[in-house]
Amino acid sequence: MSRNDVTISTNRRRRWKVWLVAGLTLLLGLPLVGWSWWSSTLAQRIADLAAQLDRAGQPWRYADLIKPFPKASLEPSSLRVIAKTIPTSFLKPQPGRENLWEQIANLEPGQRLNDTQLDALRAELAKADEPLKSARELARVEPPAPIELDPVAELVDLMADDLATNSVRVVARLLFLDILDHAHQGRSAEAMDSLVALMNLTRMLDHAPSMMVQLVRIALVQIVVEATQHLLALCPLDQSQLDRLNALLEREGAYRLAEVAFKAERAMAFERLNLIESGQIPSNSPLNALSGLTFRPFLRQSQWIVMNGLTQIIDLIQNTPPSSWIEDTQSLLDNIAVESGGIGPFQAASSMGLLNLAPCRSVVEADVRRIAQVRVAQTALRLQKPQTGRQTDP
Repeated sequence: MSRNDVTISTNRRRRWKVWLVAGLTLLLGLPLVGWSWWSSTLAQRIADLAAQLDRAGQPWRYADLIKPFPKASLEPSSLRVIAKTIPTSFLKPQPGRENLWEQIANLEPGQRLNDTQLDALRAELAKADEPLKSARELARVEPPAPIELDPVAELVDLMADDLATNSVRVVARLLFLDILDHAHQGRSAEAMDSLVALMNLTRMLDHAPSMMVQLVRIALVQIVVEATQHLLALCPLDQSQLDRLNALLEREGAYRLAEVAFKAERAMAFERLNLIESGQIPSNSPLNALSGLTFRPFLRQSQWIVMNGLTQIIDLIQNTPPSSWIEDTQSLLDNIAVESGGIGPFQAASSMGLLNLAPCRSVVEADVRRIAQVRVAQTALRLQKPQTGRQTDP
C-alpha cells in the first residue's frame, strides 16, 4: 500500500468521526435548543400575564392578598383559645348511642328534637360552657377580625393552619347547638346572638388567600343556613331581628367565594414557580416531592396553563351571573384542555396543569349552591311574620 493510500484512508476515518460527532451534536443539540427556546417562550408568556395583571390595578400577588390579614392576638375571646378550650369529648359518638350531630343534621327545618335528643344536646353544651360564652362574644365583633394565617405555611406547605380551619368547624357546631337549644325554648334574642356569632365566625374567613380555607367556609355557610331555617321555623322573630338577619344574608349572598379561592390559587402558582426556580424551597417542604418537575420548561408549561386558565375563570366569574357559572366554566375548561393538548413538547406538564384546574368546576358548583341556599333562606325570611307582643317561653 502506498503512502497516498494510507493518507486517504486516514482522512476518510477522520471525516467519518467528524460526521459522527457532528451528527450526535445535531441530534442532541437541536432538542436542547428547542427546549431552551420553548422555556424562554413560556417564561415570556408568564411575564406578560403578570404585567397584564399588574396593569389591571387589582391585588393579585400573594404578598398583596395577605396584607389585609394582620396577625391576630391571642385574646380570651379569640377563635384559637375558644377551639383549644373545647373538650375533646365534645360531640364524640358514645358507645351504644347514635351520633348526635348526625341526628341533628338530618332534621327537617322546624322538626323538634325529642326529650332524649334535647337532653343529649344540653349535655354537650354543658361540656363546653366556658368556650361557648367566649364564642357568643363573636356576635359583638364588627367587623370580625380575620383568622391569623401563616403565609409561609400557606405558600410553601400548601396547607392552611389546622387550628384556623378544621377547629373552626367545632366552634361552628357548638354555636349551632346553642341556637337550636334557644330556639326550642322560644328565646329569640339569645338565639339571634348565637346566629350572628356563627355568621361572624364564617366572615372571619372572608378573602383568606387559600382555596382550602374557602372550602371550609362553604361548610360553615351550610351550618349557618341550617341554623337560620331551624330558627325561623321554631322561634318567631320581631321585625328588627328579621331585618338584621336579612342584611347578614344579603351580605353573604353577595360574597364571591370562588373568585377569592381562584385568585389565591393563581397567586400561589406564580409564587411556587419563582420559589422552585430560585431554589428557595425548604428541605422539609412537600414541594420537594416535585423535584422531578423542576426541569424549567416542564414547570413553566404547567404553571402557565394554571395561571392562564385561572385568570380566564376569574374573568368569567366577575362578568357573568352565578346562574351561568357552572356551564360556562365547564365550556372554558374544555377549551383550555383542547388548546393545551397541542402546547409544546411536554404533554405530561400539560396534563399536570389541567389536573390542577380540574377542581375548578367543583368549587364553582359549591359556590353556586352556597348562593342558592342563602337565597332560599332569604325567601323563607320574607315569608316570616314578625313577632308582636311580649315573647314567652313555651
